[in-house]
Amino acid sequence: MLKKHNETLPPEVQAMLNDAEMKDGHAETKQLHSAVAAHGRAKRDLQQARLAHFHLHAAWRGFLTQAVAQWKGYSDQFVEQEKQLTDRVQKAMEALEQARETLATTKSAAGVESREDAMSDEETDKTTKEVNSNAADKIKEGITNLHTSLEALRSSADQMVEDEQKALKRPRLDGVRGESSNALPPDGPNFG
Repeated sequence: MLKKHNETLPPEVQAMLNDAEMKDGHAETKQLHSAVAAHGRAKRDLQQARLAHFHLHAAWRGFLTQAVAQWKGYSDQFVEQEKQLTDRVQKAMEALEQARETLATTKSAAGVESREDAMSDEETDKTTKEVNSNAADKIKEGITNLHTSLEALRSSADQMVEDEQKALKRPRLDGVRGESSNALPPDGPNFG
């Protein structure tokens, strides 16, 4: 009301009204600057949090890559040792069989009766061989499953890091369009 009748007011009241308008303008400017600063801090904090999250996932991906390589080395080493020991067991069994035949031949030449121990030894050898083969197969299967699981985890981590990296680099076009409707007029803010 006072602004409408500003010309008819006494000069003292007009001066007080002008001072009040200036103070309101300064207060609005301060509020605007404070809001812009808070927005900038929040945006920076969000960007830093996203970057820290990205670095954590990149470190996890590196760990999984290293774990896959390490377990592949373990499994290759196990397979090689298993092959060597299987060959060794096979040669030992062949040597035992040959020794049994030699013993049986020697006993019969000497006229000594041979007992049924040979049959029970062969059954024990066969059972031991089957148990060892089954254990080795189970270990190989477990290592293969572990390796497959680690590969799947690493693959998942790779995809996650790639997606986050794209999200960090992608321009925020939707946010810019949404803010443009609230943008200031080209001639600046109007505090009056």
